[in-house]
Amino acid sequence: MLDSSILILEFPISHPQRDDSISVKFENKADRQLDLHWKSPAGELILQGSLAMGTSMEVNTFPHHRFVWTEHGRDEALSSGEFEIDAGKRTYTYSLSR
Repeated sequence: MLDSSILILEFPISHPQRDDSISVKFENKADRQLDLHWKSPAGELILQGSLAMGTSMEVNTFPHHRFVWTEHGRDEALSSGEFEIDAGKRTYTYSLSR
């Protein structure tokens, strides 16, 4: 049975010529619901999902892709909420409370 607090997405972008995709886990340990966005090379924020307090989701992505945590329904990065995927890291957690 699948854990209902985990959502797996096959986004943000397909790279048929690349074979370095990795599955990473994003955890919301803040005291409120947050949104997670992929940041395109052009700087556009693409919503990946909303994570309730205490939940996580997995995303297949690539090293050096950028992601941004925001308040739910907003598009401004939270404090320390913008980051780049590192090939050696598989879990990214946001835990700052208001």
